[in-house]
Amino acid sequence: MFYYKIRKSAWIMILLFAIALTGCGSDENATKDSGSSFSSVAPQDSKTESMSLESKSRISSSEDSSVNSSDPLPNSFNKTQMVYHAQLSIHVKDKKATLTEIEKNAKLAGAYLIQSQEQKYEETESATVTYRVPKDKFHTFLEDAKKLSQTSPSLSIQGDDVSEQLVDLESRLKAKQAMEQRLLDFMKHANQAADLLQIAKQLDTTQSELEQIKGRLQYLQNRVDYSTVEISLSQNAQIAPKDRPPLWSQMVDAFTTSIADLIVLLMDGIILLAGLIPFLLVLGVAFLLVRYIRKRRNKQRSKQLPKETDEDN
Repeated sequence: MFYYKIRKSAWIMILLFAIALTGCGSDENATKDSGSSFSSVAPQDSKTESMSLESKSRISSSEDSSVNSSDPLPNSFNKTQMVYHAQLSIHVKDKKATLTEIEKNAKLAGAYLIQSQEQKYEETESATVTYRVPKDKFHTFLEDAKKLSQTSPSLSIQGDDVSEQLVDLESRLKAKQAMEQRLLDFMKHANQAADLLQIAKQLDTTQSELEQIKGRLQYLQNRVDYSTVEISLSQNAQIAPKDRPPLWSQMVDAFTTSIADLIVLLMDGIILLAGLIPFLLVLGVAFLLVRYIRKRRNKQRSKQLPKETDEDN
C-alpha cells in the first residue's frame, strides 16, 4: 500500500513537470508571434511618411555612407605620388645645334615643349626651353641634357608630394558619384513637383562639384605623370668679321670725312668768334684808349726835353 502511494505520487510529479514545459513553449511562441507582428506593422507605418522627408534623410546620409565605405583605393594611390620640377643651366658652344639636340632627345623620351624663349646681348646669347617629360624618362632626359654643357652644369630639382591630395580627391569623387546616383534614383520615384525641383537642384550642384573634382584629379595626375624640366642655355656672342672695302673707296671715305671734319671745325671757329666779338670790342677800345694816353704822354715828354736842354746851356 505504501509502495503504491509512492508510485502514484511520482506519476503526478512527472505529469506536472510536462505541463510546465508545455506552458513555457507556448509563451515563447507567443513572444515570437508578437515580434513578427510588430515588425510587419512597422513598415506599414513607415510607408505613410512623405516623399520629401525620406529623400532628405537619404540624401544627407548618402555622402557619409560613401565616404566611410571600405572600398580599396586604386593601385596608383597606394604609393607616393611626386611632382618634380627641375631647372638646369648649361653653357654651350653652339646654341642652335644644342637646341636641336635637346629637341631630338625630347622626342625620343616622349616629352613635349610647353615654352621657348631666346635672348641676345652684346657679349652673350641665351635661350630657355621648358619640357614636360614622362616621369620614367625624367632622370635620363636630364643626364642627356647635362652632357651637352661645355662647363659644369647647374641643376636644381624640387619635389612635391601630392599623394594625400589625390587620395582625398578620389574619396570625394566616389562620394559625389554615389550621391549623384541616389539623386537620379530619387528623381525616378518622385511624384510631387516640389520634390522633383529640389532633387534637380541638388543634382545640378552635385554634378558641378563632380566636374571640378575630376578636373583637379586630371591636373594633378598629369603633373605626376609628366615632370617639368626647364633648361637655360648660354653661349658667348659670335662677332662676325667685317669685309674690308676697296682701297679707292677707303680713300674717298677718308677724304670725305676730313672735309666734313674741316667744315665742322670752321663752323665751330666762326661760332666761337661770334661769341668772342663783344669781349674783343671791349679789349679793342681799352687798347686804343691806352695807346692814346701813352702817345699823349710821349708828346708831353718830348716838348719838355728841349726846354731842359736850353736851360742847361
